[in-house]
Amino acid sequence: GMVVNTGPGETNLGVSSLVEQDVVSEASVVLRNNAVVQGSVLTSGAVTFASGATVAGDVAEGAAMSDLARTITGNFDDQASDVFVNAGQTRELAPGAYGAVTVNSSGRLLLQPGTYYVASFSLTAGAVLEHAAGQLTAVISKGSTSLGGAVTKVGSGQSGLLMASFSPGTLQVDTPFEGALLAPNGKIN
Repeated sequence: GMVVNTGPGETNLGVSSLVEQDVVSEASVVLRNNAVVQGSVLTSGAVTFASGATVAGDVAEGAAMSDLARTITGNFDDQASDVFVNAGQTRELAPGAYGAVTVNSSGRLLLQPGTYYVASFSLTAGAVLEHAAGQLTAVISKGSTSLGGAVTKVGSGQSGLLMASFSPGTLQVDTPFEGALLAPNGKIN
C-alpha cells in the first residue's frame, strides 16, 4: 500500500520493510537497512538511505505540500463508475478508482486489501463495510465521506483500514471505528 504522513514527525521505514506503492511525507523520510519502496518517495524534507535501502521510482525532496496532495489525489478517475450497494445486496470491490461509493442500509461492501480512490464515500446507518484485518486497505476520497454503518474487520489482528478525505468538508464518523482517519483539508467529526 501507500504510506502518507502529513504531520511533522519523521517517516521512518524500518529494517527490511516493504512499501508496495508511493511514500508521501510532509516530514523527512528515513529508509533503514534494506527497506524497499516499490513506488516513488515525495517529501518536503530530505530522504536518508541506510545500507541496502532502495526506491524503484523517483525520489523528490523539498516538495511543496500542494505537490504532496497532488500525488495522493492523482489516481482519481473522473470517468470511473459509481458503486451502489442496496438493501440486501453484498458487493466485493477490488482496489482501484471509483466514482461515488454508496452503501445503503442493510447493504454489505467487502473491500479487498489495497488502495481505493473514490469521488465520495457514504456508509449509511445499518450498512456494513468489511475489510481484512492485518492488511492495509486505504479508501481515499476527494469528496464527502461519511461512516454511519458498521465497519468490521475479518480475521484476527489489528485493523489496517485508512479512511482519508481530501474534501474541505467534514469526514463524518457516527460509528465505532478501528483504523486511521485522515482529513488534511477539513475536519473529522
